[in-house]
Amino acid sequence: MGLVRYGVVNESKIERFDVSKGLKSHDTVQTKVGRLESAAGDILVDTTKTEWVDGGGGSKFQILRTCAKTGTWVLYVNMQPGAGFQAHRHEGTGEFFITKGELIYDVGRAGVGTYGFEPVFAEHFSARCEVETEFLNIGHGSVTYYKEDGSIDYVLNAMDFMQLGEHEIEVDVGTKEWERKE
Repeated sequence: MGLVRYGVVNESKIERFDVSKGLKSHDTVQTKVGRLESAAGDILVDTTKTEWVDGGGGSKFQILRTCAKTGTWVLYVNMQPGAGFQAHRHEGTGEFFITKGELIYDVGRAGVGTYGFEPVFAEHFSARCEVETEFLNIGHGSVTYYKEDGSIDYVLNAMDFMQLGEHEIEVDVGTKEWERKE
């Protein structure tokens, strides 16, 4: 059997298609609103049409890509003024690029146009914003989130982000300060 993928081939129905049965590698299908995929695996995501999912604590995500095989996940993140992330540790590397606002965290201040790299096992005990902030976030592996007492709250990986995008799970990566503020 050839490569099997799923996609919207007419406006209302998701159908299975098999590359070995005549679909060319450059043929594309719309798999979700705002998302095109080729039979070869190319992906184009229009973020102006992509759904936002709640990340908790004043943050929301657009799930742009997840890969169960590599553990990679790609998010576009929006943080409202005063939002912050729980203390966390990167179990794999992470990268980000700020497109709006400023991310303030224990390494420094990252304004518009800033690219950041986070090595394996990087820990962040403060990551917040004072103004509305948006950034592209690429993760290569899991992220472990800590409770206020330092114990592990939960671990998020590519499969979790996939389930979040499908509304199968909910997450809250926000800080307790955000909850107290509301």
